[in-house]
Amino acid sequence: MALTVPLPSTFDLTTMYAVIDATIDGRLCPRASRINYDFSRLRWVAPDGMTVLSNLLEWLKKRDVHGSFKGCNSKTAAHQYMDNCGFFEEYSDGPLRERNAMRSTTQHIRKVACSGSVEWLDQLMPWLAEDCIGTNKGTLAEFKTCLREIFLNIEDPSTEDIGCVHVQWYPKGGYVHVSISDFGVGIPTEIGRVYEINSDAHALAIAVREGISSKRNGRNRDAGLAYLLDNAVSRYGGRVAIHRTAESLNAPNLRANWRRRRFA
Repeated sequence: MALTVPLPSTFDLTTMYAVIDATIDGRLCPRASRINYDFSRLRWVAPDGMTVLSNLLEWLKKRDVHGSFKGCNSKTAAHQYMDNCGFFEEYSDGPLRERNAMRSTTQHIRKVACSGSVEWLDQLMPWLAEDCIGTNKGTLAEFKTCLREIFLNIEDPSTEDIGCVHVQWYPKGGYVHVSISDFGVGIPTEIGRVYEINSDAHALAIAVREGISSKRNGRNRDAGLAYLLDNAVSRYGGRVAIHRTAESLNAPNLRANWRRRRFA
């Protein structure tokens, strides 16, 4: 059975829920054996929308469900952007255009396992520091540690250990947008393994305390979300957003913006 899921005209954190719900049912099963994503209406896509769609396709692949596309147009700006970021090359038969070049302000969307995150970060930092911000990579050491902590929070042997990542530099705004999406167990489940909680909000309040870790071996104790928030928000004037879908899905998406002015 095939199912067509239309993408919204604007695909971001506010509209991703409809796409996820159209793909996955309340039993955490794919709604069809073949799912076709319709790009006809898509006119603008945020980094978050692209990582969520990438994550959905990876999730479907693990369950032997074929994900395909229709309505793609190489003349539509949003489709061109995804093409430049390597999305169609990764998930389709090839890029939309023969002469497809990555923009100097973006990185290809990619899958990064926790075990491979150090290598990916080592490749990311020189580009971000030297090519985008105009500094040396040593000044981004804390930023690098923040991103590493995100991948440590993704890792869970019982579910998924891969995050879909997209990085976009906005020269005019002077900030970088990092979006990481994963289908792990989620913060409430992780925290609930170690601490007694009564709601998702309570779990998040515990998770952001300094020194709190859901890892029983304490591998990332004294770091984690508290370290991320302190560096991204307090020190660098950035913003962190953590989004979670309905209770039945447990699919978090994390977005982080770091402002250039604080790196100088």
